[in-house]
Amino acid sequence: MGSYKEDVKSVYQPFPLKYILVVFFLFALSFVIGLYLVYSALLFFLQNQSQTAIVAYIYSSEWLDGLALIASSAFIGSSSFIIYRLHMKASEHISMVKGLLGYFQFAGISEEASQLESIKVPSPLLLIALAVVFWYVPFLGFLTYVVFCYLLNRLIKILVSLEDVEDKVFSKAGIKLARSRTYRESLFLQAFLSAITFGIFFLYVLYSAAGSFNEHLKQDYRLLSSIEL
Repeated sequence: MGSYKEDVKSVYQPFPLKYILVVFFLFALSFVIGLYLVYSALLFFLQNQSQTAIVAYIYSSEWLDGLALIASSAFIGSSSFIIYRLHMKASEHISMVKGLLGYFQFAGISEEASQLESIKVPSPLLLIALAVVFWYVPFLGFLTYVVFCYLLNRLIKILVSLEDVEDKVFSKAGIKLARSRTYRESLFLQAFLSAITFGIFFLYVLYSAAGSFNEHLKQDYRLLSSIEL
């Protein structure tokens, strides 16, 4: 470990929001293809008045079906990757903060030190795998958004807990610096709106979570770099 000032520089390593744009593009592509398939099937039904014919028509468009599958799979894959990377970066950040707060040498923070040690980022891999399985099961795709929203909401909850401990430590150290707190939205509302909008609201949830994470890093860096030790 180097000096405090050197170590604090590593705190602000924001998540590249350009990756979110890739998710937006892939979602838009799969959504447009899906709408076109529904529109084509509806026209075909109006012309033929046969539900069996609709099914046959949809499965006859192999190239379009394949493109839709590729686009939707890429969307889920990129979303899974971003959620995973956010968790890993959050875990790395918490470890950095624990190390930096170790520079604070004063009595009366044993409780905060214990709370800080208890803050961990659980691995999201199992739930991500479950979400991907849901995506490919007929009529259960909406559960993918529920699981993804849960993971992102849980991550924000962890950041809020970290801020609570940081504020207590700073307060006991006599450091009075205002910070912009991370806001945790309703998990139920996020999951519900994501499901009924066929994933459109999930794009906001994903972008908001990444933005909140970056803002948390920015605030931590601003506060920690202002402290003279």
